[in-house]
Amino acid sequence: MTQGILPFKYEEEKRGVGLTALGGLPLYLDLIHAMGLRDSIEKHMKIGANKKQGFTDSEVIISLMMLNLAGGESGEDMRILEEDEGWVL
Repeated sequence: MTQGILPFKYEEEKRGVGLTALGGLPLYLDLIHAMGLRDSIEKHMKIGANKKQGFTDSEVIISLMMLNLAGGESGEDMRILEEDEGWVL
């Protein structure tokens, strides 16, 4: 598989743990990065602009996008991503 522009690589492991049905999600992160979406969100969204700590606007929005792509229906479903052994960035 051709390496994308994100700092991760797909690696095949011979053991049976760490498998995931969400293996395609990093491709969406690659697309988001290539489109410059993170920078665009930070430029145009000013929801948390005055915060000194916590998540940035782009982190929240992109996390919710990933959650939606993973089949989540609410913020509480973020555990879908958190508990998946193969989804580690």
